[in-house]
Amino acid sequence: EIYNQVFEIEKIYHGNPSGIDPKVIVYQAPFYFVKDTEMEEIKIKKKLEFVIIDSKIRSTTKEVVEWVGDQYKLYPAKYKTIFSHIANISNNLRSELEEDGNIHYIGDLLNSNHNLLRKMGVSNKTLDDIVEICLENGALGAKLSGAGKGGIIIALVASEQKEFFVKTLKERGLEDIYLS
Repeated sequence: EIYNQVFEIEKIYHGNPSGIDPKVIVYQAPFYFVKDTEMEEIKIKKKLEFVIIDSKIRSTTKEVVEWVGDQYKLYPAKYKTIFSHIANISNNLRSELEEDGNIHYIGDLLNSNHNLLRKMGVSNKTLDDIVEICLENGALGAKLSGAGKGGIIIALVASEQKEFFVKTLKERGLEDIYLS
């Protein structure tokens, strides 16, 4: 019941949301989402360490989703290809998470996803710069997360590198850093 209520509120704010965000929050578990199918809980076998960096750029999901929809209408072949690659990355990531996968491969999947989001046009120089700083300073993978055109970057780090990584990011001028 709580999920249904939160989902209805999200519809007001986001327009046409997937429902994944309230599902994860209400059930406090990760879920796998594919449009027009039932969401499935993911059973993650390996503890992963993420650092979250706020870009301080605000964007709204509704506006970004509408923009992507407009771009899709203008360039359907390009966007179909990108969406297909993103779906493959999501499937591979799910498999890795459920099978105690290789942390370096998971990082590569995050990097590949970010590059596709760049091609979609939902990244920007600030987000790309933060991803680059993360990768230059030991992140195994990094990508924008959320609506795009702003929001946060998630960076996967080896647990033994986490403290050094955060210290280095702060030295590089990144301030709003959160640990998973």
